[in-house]
Amino acid sequence: MHPADIPLRRARPDDALCLGAAQALPPRRAGAELRRFDAQAPFAGIGVGRRLSREAEALAAARGAQALWLTSWIGNARALAFYPREGHAAIGTTAYRFEGESHENRLFAKELVA
Repeated sequence: MHPADIPLRRARPDDALCLGAAQALPPRRAGAELRRFDAQAPFAGIGVGRRLSREAEALAAARGAQALWLTSWIGNARALAFYPREGHAAIGTTAYRFEGESHENRLFAKELVA
């Protein structure tokens, strides 16, 4: 596991079922990138994403970031609805290239409180 990974697990210490994970990269200047953000499908809609998002924000702020930014594929309707609810502003678009194809992504950013 990468040192920046923030796993969320069940409350019982003996249960290693991972509910979701996030990875916030170390800040560059004033911002940090939320590189990976996943909540397992069976746990959608029960607050796992919100908790994971807040923990990633707190980690980034503790490491000196003043903002957290991320990208999300425009075909991911759940993510495109989730991030604005969590206070992330859509600030533009970018393209992700994979195997010679270009995939449009929405760019989000959120100011962090230290």
